[in-house]
Amino acid sequence: MPRWGDVLQMNLADGPPANDGAPAMDGRIDRGSSLPVCSRRFRVSGALLLVTLVAWLAGCEQVERPNILLITVDTLRADSLDLDSALPGASATAASRTPRLASLAAQGTVFRRATAPMSLTRPSHFSILTGRYPREHGVVNNQLALPAEAQSVSRELQRAGYATAGFVAVSLLGRGSGAEHGFEHFVAPERALEWRASRVVDAASQWLDSLEGDAPFFAWVHLFDPHQPYDPPADARAGLDADLLRRHPVLGWQQFLEIAKASGGQISFEVARHAQALYAAEVSAVDREVGRLLEKVDARFGADETVVVFTADHGECFENGVYFEHSDCLFEGGVRVPLIVRYPKEFESGKQVDDLVSNADVAPTLLQAAGLEVPAEMTVPSLRDRAAAGTREVLLQNPFYPSSVLPARRHRQVVIRRVAGESVAPFESGAPRLGLVRGDWKYLRGERGDELYAVSVDAKPEVNVAYREREARSVMGAALDAALERHPAAAIESSELNPELLQSLRALGYVE
Repeated sequence: MPRWGDVLQMNLADGPPANDGAPAMDGRIDRGSSLPVCSRRFRVSGALLLVTLVAWLAGCEQVERPNILLITVDTLRADSLDLDSALPGASATAASRTPRLASLAAQGTVFRRATAPMSLTRPSHFSILTGRYPREHGVVNNQLALPAEAQSVSRELQRAGYATAGFVAVSLLGRGSGAEHGFEHFVAPERALEWRASRVVDAASQWLDSLEGDAPFFAWVHLFDPHQPYDPPADARAGLDADLLRRHPVLGWQQFLEIAKASGGQISFEVARHAQALYAAEVSAVDREVGRLLEKVDARFGADETVVVFTADHGECFENGVYFEHSDCLFEGGVRVPLIVRYPKEFESGKQVDDLVSNADVAPTLLQAAGLEVPAEMTVPSLRDRAAAGTREVLLQNPFYPSSVLPARRHRQVVIRRVAGESVAPFESGAPRLGLVRGDWKYLRGERGDELYAVSVDAKPEVNVAYREREARSVMGAALDAALERHPAAAIESSELNPELLQSLRALGYVE
């Protein structure tokens, strides 16, 4: 299907055109109307103009362009949400820590096996926006920016005449990161490292109020609250252990290192549990703000007329020897993310899908919902096409760390040796670990050798069975090699950190 920018080229002068470069419209149209989708181009004389135009319009498909709202939450585990309480048949007494998202899930389709290709902010967000794996778009760590020429859902929708706006909560995704490409209106922290969800939602709400008429819009709203340090707003701390709150009101790498140094390298079970409670409180605060944003959109634009996609860039690990961390974690806590799509015209309400999908599938899905052609550069299928084709695999990769980041990561593992009685897993500092999720298996290849895990919809403890499932390991290894050939890595030039990004990475705990 041609894009919304396809135009009707007409030469109103009698006789043959002087050249083949007749003036064309710029593709920007009245945002309050639908646009005929048709790839044919005409040159007609003035006498035939009216007849030709009527015939052309009659033969083209009239497409209603929905509004689009993409919400991404940084560091949000799929299992940190309670989504079942609002579904038909749920117990009347069922309570949810995330009632607004439970309501969204009941109104839309929930993809229960959504998997992020990398557990890091920039790489995974750019996969969401470009429909490509990190190895393809080239952003394999938080230091690299998305190339200016990269195709993205924001650019495609902007070309189609959508009003586009991005609202991000962390300077890491601010101007200069590449996240701003394709957005006419872009809001991000400049002086501060990050903003609370309430401030981001306020900014997005103000922009939505400024839209005139029935303008089709694409808005991306990014929230950062669950990211470490775990520091929920005051009104989200009710119910937390008062004594632990007094001793540890905030927990981040600085506090964890201090605790471990004072305890012989140990982080106690009590502190680890408190960290998860603070994290859960941040998730509840995000739920409230997402609910406020959805109320605004539904009241002004209508729930049935707006495509809403809610997802995360990655999760957070509290298990398998990886604690308070995500960038080194290819376990399900790090790569399993929530994914909810609400658009009654195409996605069934209250449906739960157990098929394996990726959050990178979001970009082509949104373009299809808008009636646009998916660019060839977007190499992953849409959610609709993945289901139709039976594609059941997702590539995984650890970040490729530059040398400036490695000392801080190694230092943590020297100081923090055990968490909740479990030894901390060794940090891989060489070539990044690669992996593939396919069907019910997850295969990883790295410095520690081959790893094979059985995965399912329900989160379960992950045990490496590569030593006994030799046939499955061999099949998955071959499948990984084939997937890497289908998705070749982009050439990446090494670059030094600029001072602003260095400061942000240091404050977020990536660099000391």
